[in-house]
Amino acid sequence: MTIYAWPFPVSRFEMRILPNTRIFTGPYTPTTQVLDLLGERWMISLDIPPTDDTQITVAAREAFFDRLKGPANWIAMGHQVITAPLGTLDAGTAATWKNASAVTAVWKNASAATATWNAGLPVVAADIAQLANTGTLRTIAGRTLKAGSMFSMGGQLVRLMADTVADGGGNMPIEFQPRARQLIPSGTVIVYSAPTANFILKPGTPNVPTSWTPGMTNGATIELIEVF
Repeated sequence: MTIYAWPFPVSRFEMRILPNTRIFTGPYTPTTQVLDLLGERWMISLDIPPTDDTQITVAAREAFFDRLKGPANWIAMGHQVITAPLGTLDAGTAATWKNASAVTAVWKNASAATATWNAGLPVVAADIAQLANTGTLRTIAGRTLKAGSMFSMGGQLVRLMADTVADGGGNMPIEFQPRARQLIPSGTVIVYSAPTANFILKPGTPNVPTSWTPGMTNGATIELIEVF
């Protein structure tokens, strides 16, 4: 098994949590019961747009999807729209220092723009138990994170369920889904810049069609499901 990065632009994208539940409805009463079997996972549905760049596109698409060998190899992919946290979690601070004359010096990067550094890289403040969907991050007081933000903890990609803000001690409560698949230890660093999970083609999809018509390579619809 080999993991390949997703290489193509998309024209439609949907990333949702696929619950693992069973529903039972009473035969004589309208009573409904739901059995939660745990193990929810991510699913993705997307479209690759058509293009008139025929030779290169046809070759690249055919090669990539043949390389997957159906579900034998995996795709590393994240949200194609939400690639950075919503809110101020990754806000930076201008980096300055003083020289021997006690004059403030400002460091600039190769683009001559003032460089910033990100203080307070968020970490898990206390162990998050397996199957829990709440926890606490430690960051800088006042930092915010908005519902729908994507981040990874201990290699698991999750989505924030509600807006949150760090208190005066830098503690930021979070509610997330999917639930923790294993214990996430205190001190685990949060990955919030374009985090990814691993996916395979949805079972029953042996391959992805790449069809050509004169002057154009047609688009394609693809469905993926998370593997872990």
